[in-house]
Amino acid sequence: MPNKTIIVYDLGLNEHSANQLVLNEFGVIYYGDSPIRFKKPLSELLPDCVHHHGFLGQIRCFDPKIPRKTKYGCYHDYGFTKKEMYDKIGVNKTEYHNANFSSPAFSGGLMLVVNSSTVQSKIMRPWLRCALDVTCIAPDGANLRNHRFDQSALSMIAFKNMRGEWTLENDPSPNHDTVVSVLRRSNGAKWKPKSCS
Repeated sequence: MPNKTIIVYDLGLNEHSANQLVLNEFGVIYYGDSPIRFKKPLSELLPDCVHHHGFLGQIRCFDPKIPRKTKYGCYHDYGFTKKEMYDKIGVNKTEYHNANFSSPAFSGGLMLVVNSSTVQSKIMRPWLRCALDVTCIAPDGANLRNHRFDQSALSMIAFKNMRGEWTLENDPSPNHDTVVSVLRRSNGAKWKPKSCS
């Protein structure tokens, strides 16, 4: 992004997490995994973010009983979450499964967060608490074949604390996809990674 200041933080977690410090200092965080590419200005996502109390994540599907394939081939996190995480976060696994179209599965690698008391109390602080508790974020036996770690925690916390906020009718993901894209392979890509020395 030419002529833009980009601030990079080491996201090592502790009780004074970098994401909390950044939110307090700058008021806004956009987090994107390394394959994220911007197609349009991020400001185009702000109306959707504000509509959802300051949190905008890419939703892959809404109902664990009807896993919706996306262009990335993702499914709901329900089947990839250890029971111990449900217990730690305080979500009934059966209720989560049976919540028709009100248990969104968020991607952990794309999100825009605007500081607000709602986003702090209902998303960021509970997510940080889980991340700092190894028995919550990575229960015994958890691996990428059976658990989605931060992604599962985010989806469950959103369900528990903001149930009904995101629906099929107000899904911001299609707009999100017009602003950012995910570049999974670099073959033929015009963006080539550079190394730092």
